[in-house]
Amino acid sequence: MAHRTAAPALLCLALSASAISAQSPPAVDSLALSRKWTEWLFEGKIDSLVAAHPAADRTAKTRESLTETYNTLTTRGGTELTLVEEKFIKRNGNTQYWRAGRYSAFLREPLVLRWAVNKQWEIIGIGLGPLSSAPPADKP
Repeated sequence: MAHRTAAPALLCLALSASAISAQSPPAVDSLALSRKWTEWLFEGKIDSLVAAHPAADRTAKTRESLTETYNTLTTRGGTELTLVEEKFIKRNGNTQYWRAGRYSAFLREPLVLRWAVNKQWEIIGIGLGPLSSAPPADKP
């Protein structure tokens, strides 16, 4: 008889646990993910980067923007020679990964590649430019 009353309780407990896990996204290794996106950009894997955007942003315009950034990086920046700094900042209320590096065709100063992300860790923006022209971070 104990088995009959325990089964519904166990089923309820299992359903509650699965409902909780469905509500909580898995922890994200933000540095590893940001580095993967950067590697994809360096390799011209535009399709992979488009897929890392929210569904509503997986458009031709996003593809064009990423392709333009890739072309700018490869023609004006060249290849990354050394990594100068990696950090996360807040800008316009969103988290951004900043990667400053020295590049073979842009020797004046480091270039900064910036990935803006939403709370679900999807790409919502990208930036590239000289360190001296990087936009300001939010004030704490």
